[in-house]
Amino acid sequence: MNQGIHMIDILCDLLPPIEEVCGMTAAIGHTGLEVEDVACAALRFKGGALGIIHGSTATWPGYPKRLEISGTRGTAVFLDDRLTVFDFAEPRPDDQRIVSTGAAPACGAADPTAAMTDDLHAACFRDFVQAVETRTPFRIDGVSARRSVATILAIYESARTGRTVQVEG
Repeated sequence: MNQGIHMIDILCDLLPPIEEVCGMTAAIGHTGLEVEDVACAALRFKGGALGIIHGSTATWPGYPKRLEISGTRGTAVFLDDRLTVFDFAEPRPDDQRIVSTGAAPACGAADPTAAMTDDLHAACFRDFVQAVETRTPFRIDGVSARRSVATILAIYESARTGRTVQVEG
């Protein structure tokens, strides 16, 4: 819930709704934790696509967050908050420009202090304040946030029961 939520936010925003999950969690790399340090899940999306989530704070030496979306016509890969791969069967002239613009440096678990920035959270707060001041919708609405939380809760339920779990609305 703590380490993987932001990548699951992106996953839920970019892909079709997740319909069901089959998950497992464990505390295997750190002693004395009250929560898991490894979690994984197989996903089924609306429309039939399959996916995998794997999150861990118990890997050596630690790597950047990674989101990979691959299909029959292309692949996109995000490392931390940076798009690093944007390859398609029918490339467009702007594809490489998209990869090279707005790139944030990757930090990952190998340098935990580098990962502990407040830049993205501060941007969310600024956007919220602007939405209130201008009476316009906040970009991150409750519906969007609930999809991510519902996915994680379904993974926990699946891990607890050993069964495939439907993701709530």
